[in-house]
Amino acid sequence: MIRRIFDKIGYTLLIFGISSFIFIQSGCSLRQGETEESNMQASETTGIETTQEASETAPIKSNLIVGYSQEPVMLNPFIVGGDNEATRDIVSPILLGLMTINDNLEYIPVLIDEVPSLQNGLVKSNPFSVTYKIRETAIWSDGIPLTSADVKFTWETIMNPKNFIASREGYEDITSIQTPDEKTVVVSFAEVYPAWKDLFNHVLPMHGLEGKDFNTAMNHELIGSGPFVFKEWVAGDHISLERNPVFWGEEKPKLELIVFRFIPRIEDILTLLEIGDIDMVVLPEQEMSTIEKLESMDGISLVISNSLKWEHLGFCQLKETPLRDINVRKAICYAIDRNKIVNQLFMGKTDVSQSFYNPFQSFYDPAWQQYEFNKEIALELMTESGYGADNTIDLKFTTTVGNPLRDQIQAIIQEDLKQIGINVQIENFNSEELFTDKFPNGDFEIGELLWTGTSDPDVSYLFSSKMLPNHGGQNYYYYQNQQVTELLDSARSEIDEVKRDELYVQAQRVMADDAIILPLFNHVMLVAHNDKLGGIKVNPSEAGMFWNTREWYFSN
Repeated sequence: MIRRIFDKIGYTLLIFGISSFIFIQSGCSLRQGETEESNMQASETTGIETTQEASETAPIKSNLIVGYSQEPVMLNPFIVGGDNEATRDIVSPILLGLMTINDNLEYIPVLIDEVPSLQNGLVKSNPFSVTYKIRETAIWSDGIPLTSADVKFTWETIMNPKNFIASREGYEDITSIQTPDEKTVVVSFAEVYPAWKDLFNHVLPMHGLEGKDFNTAMNHELIGSGPFVFKEWVAGDHISLERNPVFWGEEKPKLELIVFRFIPRIEDILTLLEIGDIDMVVLPEQEMSTIEKLESMDGISLVISNSLKWEHLGFCQLKETPLRDINVRKAICYAIDRNKIVNQLFMGKTDVSQSFYNPFQSFYDPAWQQYEFNKEIALELMTESGYGADNTIDLKFTTTVGNPLRDQIQAIIQEDLKQIGINVQIENFNSEELFTDKFPNGDFEIGELLWTGTSDPDVSYLFSSKMLPNHGGQNYYYYQNQQVTELLDSARSEIDEVKRDELYVQAQRVMADDAIILPLFNHVMLVAHNDKLGGIKVNPSEAGMFWNTREWYFSN
């Protein structure tokens, strides 16, 4: 049964467990448990178990088969080619970091005793430094102790110019790393770097990599510190992980084996899920049409969760168009029925966005809530600016070509705006042309874009007047509000998290009043799994779905 309730900040959601997402349990019959032979015996060619009927005395299943549509290029998450979701998801249970982000979008300690802060004295403001205390029990999967030297080695590896590192952001702001003892790391920065918590989300084993070519050494096997270890990679078929027999954490992994089985076609994934040959799949949001099919499957639970990907309209200010008139921008915001978009296209499974942040982030403010659908207010604003039935506006509306979801959104918005005297001309382009030419050069009027948020609230690169495209930023709107820029600058140099949150709240409110963008909705994640699989906590952050696999288990 689905229950709709309100959480503490008044955001309408459907709740399962302690995470904020929709839980749907389809059917009333349970999947039969596997026999001991089917649970323990792997296929000679794939290592994948098959489903058979079993008696009531069948042992509890301990091997998890994940249907995965993309095979990674490599296992190294640091270098170009490994900076993608496929590598992240497979490596997450193997190679741990100092901290991670949980399903409530909170930073929690992993390899360290506690998250550093000003309050516990592990963060210093002048000069800016962070001290980490590594857990005494932490060891690598080969039994070697995990030490401060590994953290320093990780930084040195990232900064080595010979290595094809995908991003050195944040690490290049570090001036030195001191290791006063085997379990203490002191990281010093050139200046305040508020996003320091996102650094060292994987720590490398110095003893396993020192003297080797980092561009190839971790591509197809790796030593880890997590609850699972790498077992095998059969190209084109699967990657399997097995339980780490020397895992140092207090909570030991309950599963024996996790197999990522590569199945490119979504139709094949759904078939294998229904017959029980795979246990779990994470589906892309554009597969919303599969919801009814998944709901009808016996023994399958479906979880629908908001992600950090947010769709929005942006109103370009570079050229002299009616969009420079704040009344016109506000009229557009009032005239678009965002609830209609969500209900028609997402079956009501997500909610209208009232900010570019997630409602469960401490810096969120529902600043765009003021733009509830109201055609009368929209018409009044247009009249104030001299527009009406005898003086209509022509505007171009641009997004990616060939996207059925966006085609439908554009049609709804086109009709809504026609009602207030705005004639919308659809002018779409392929992604390459949009993001290398049209958007960076401000060659659009109304644009529909998707950005992916992170756990750190910095959005200077999108909205600061210092971050126009010709200055290396992605402020494609050419938005220049000095107050917003100063708020974002102040937040970037503020290490007190409460004060920093308030600066971002203020920035959201000013931007909403300026109506420079209109958030539409958050994209969703679909997770379907065997309803005997427990412990899953859907995580919309960059940590991904497989952040807590040591808690996963099968029940009878």
